[in-house]
Amino acid sequence: MDFQLDQQQLYEHVSDLGLEMTSRIVALFTETVPDILVNARQEFDNRNTKNLIRAAHRIKSSASTLGLRNIADLAGALESTTAKSCDERAEKLIAQLEHSLPEAIESLQTAMDTMRRSSLSA
Repeated sequence: MDFQLDQQQLYEHVSDLGLEMTSRIVALFTETVPDILVNARQEFDNRNTKNLIRAAHRIKSSASTLGLRNIADLAGALESTTAKSCDERAEKLIAQLEHSLPEAIESLQTAMDTMRRSSLSA
């Protein structure tokens, strides 16, 4: 799955909330979502469906807010798949999230760095 960042959505956050607040939200995402994903993997391994669904929902919501479409889509699929059955499909989605999240975070940070440089030169 190719990674997608909706930069327009990120720009709208900067426009509505300001660069500093958006930067804080991005930092919170990059600090917490990897841990939530680790927790999701543990919940899958323990077959704790309720907590896995909760973790997937948190990732989906956070990613969606920042315009990380593919991460939000994967987490949403994990949430709905797990609600039906905690099986190899869920494990595959977790693996895809584990693979995709570092690139998503890097793209998000790069976009924020670009916006910071633009605001300094304006």
